[in-house]
Amino acid sequence: MFQKTGEIKELLARKTRELQNCRAILLKTPHGILIVDKGGSIRFANSAAGRMLGCLPEELVGMPFQFPLSTEEKAEITLKSRDGKEVAAEVWVVETEWEEHAALFVSLHDITGRRCSEQELRKLYRAITDSPSIVMITDNRGNIEYVNPKFTEITGYTLTEVAGKNPALLKSGEMNPDELRRMWETISSGDEWHGEFINRKKNGEIYLERASISPVKELDGVITHFVAVKEDVTEQKRIERELRESEALLNVIFDEASQLMGLMKPDGTLIKINRTAFEFIQGRADEVLGRPFWETPWWTHSKDMQDRVHGAVEAAARGEFVRFEATHRTPEGELVWVDFSLKPVKDAKGDVVFLVPEGRDITPYKQAAEEIEILHTDLAARAHDLEIANQELEAFSYTVSHDLRAPLTTISASSQMVVEMCGQRLNEQCRELTGIIEEEVGRMDQLIGTLLDFARITRSEVHRETVDISIMAETILLGLRQREPDRKVVYEVAEGLTVSADPKLLRVALENLLGNAWKYTAKRETAIIRFGLTEYRGRPAYYVEDNGIGFAPKENERVFIPFQRVSPEEFTGTGIGLATVHRIIQRHGGRIWAEGEEGKGATFYFTL
Repeated sequence: MFQKTGEIKELLARKTRELQNCRAILLKTPHGILIVDKGGSIRFANSAAGRMLGCLPEELVGMPFQFPLSTEEKAEITLKSRDGKEVAAEVWVVETEWEEHAALFVSLHDITGRRCSEQELRKLYRAITDSPSIVMITDNRGNIEYVNPKFTEITGYTLTEVAGKNPALLKSGEMNPDELRRMWETISSGDEWHGEFINRKKNGEIYLERASISPVKELDGVITHFVAVKEDVTEQKRIERELRESEALLNVIFDEASQLMGLMKPDGTLIKINRTAFEFIQGRADEVLGRPFWETPWWTHSKDMQDRVHGAVEAAARGEFVRFEATHRTPEGELVWVDFSLKPVKDAKGDVVFLVPEGRDITPYKQAAEEIEILHTDLAARAHDLEIANQELEAFSYTVSHDLRAPLTTISASSQMVVEMCGQRLNEQCRELTGIIEEEVGRMDQLIGTLLDFARITRSEVHRETVDISIMAETILLGLRQREPDRKVVYEVAEGLTVSADPKLLRVALENLLGNAWKYTAKRETAIIRFGLTEYRGRPAYYVEDNGIGFAPKENERVFIPFQRVSPEEFTGTGIGLATVHRIIQRHGGRIWAEGEEGKGATFYFTL
């Protein structure tokens, strides 16, 4: 009996130790442990459960546990601690007894960290799948395990088509094998590689990639995977190439420009100048670049010019366009004139970011202007001399008109008186001589009148207006026909020709030209006279053509010289008519010339 009692005590002691061990385990386990009775009230809570809910374990005893509990499977619930913090927990429930009553053993596993990690992984996955860059993951031998949708969009290959294959399937054959070998050596040694690929798409199209490849390592440093992040830079490279070409072209234009050009900051610091500017100062870049513009060799010859350029830079920095004539001193000491301008360059916000100075050598123009000024002075002096000459010509005309015509009048009157007083006593020879006197006096008077007309034309001003030259020619020819109605003359006048000219002077010219045509066709059975329009060096040229006696081609110029007659003596004239026409055409800024052939007529051309 005493032996059985001892065995019972030993059994109770062992059970007691086991219960104490179980309680210690319940209290010290990192998982939250609750005992919940069938009424849903918490009967026991360990420290871990208290930490999860933000209170002491004993404070939980008696509180309701308001979540559905099932012993069939695990569940995930979200608890809210006393401070309002949400705690994600995985729940495992087992039926048990507590203080001889049926109860539930509730194990709470805090999975908040895991859930956050899962959320981070989901975000990371979304970032990779939605990435604008290609993402490729391979194993440590380079076989593809994953590509994102951007890879498919760019290359045309799906994940199914490339999984398990080497990225070499994208090779275009245009890459340097040594570069590919160095890339593999770099990443295999555990380092990152950055570079560019020339690859081929599924459709055969070549494209350019900028890539970064990184190894993925275990804690012990063993490489398990490689991750490549790549970007299609085909379009970017094309734009860069075009920009380089444009920049090269602009640099050529900039350097080859004949004017001085540069680029400076808004504060006037010179950044760049073209070759023309360097050649102008015959200097080095370090003498001008990086210095204030007004302190460069172009302006050091004059303090006033430096101050003016300094002010121009300040004005241009405020957004103003500046332009003025400046002077430069060449290394040889020669002073040259420059048309200088300073243009501000603004950004999209309207702020001045650069200034562009330009200079054009205008020394030849300035010299020409000085020469023109000298010519103007000379012309003014000549005009003064001409005015004096005109005054003297007026005096000469008065002398001719009065002092020469008066004796002619006396001679003519005396001859007439001799005839009247001695007419019956004069023999035939005397009467013939008095007739010659009268005829020669009349011819002399006509010559004097012609000379006076010629002088007046030289002096008179040209008053231009629109003139119907066709009607004027018709009128003159009609007048000539009325004076000699028995002659057989066919004339043609182009219709509708108008010019800007002095109508009085133009009529004198046409009367001479058409009158000559009428006169020198007198020997023809049927005279032909034409007045029309042609073209000479892109300008309208008018002509008078006849089928008269003509003249030798060598006389083409001499016909316009005063008193130089080329026609036979039987055709009367003063020798002033064509000289008058020549002077009138000159006064109109035109040109007159003649073409003739003996016995075949002549043509006179003129422009206005």
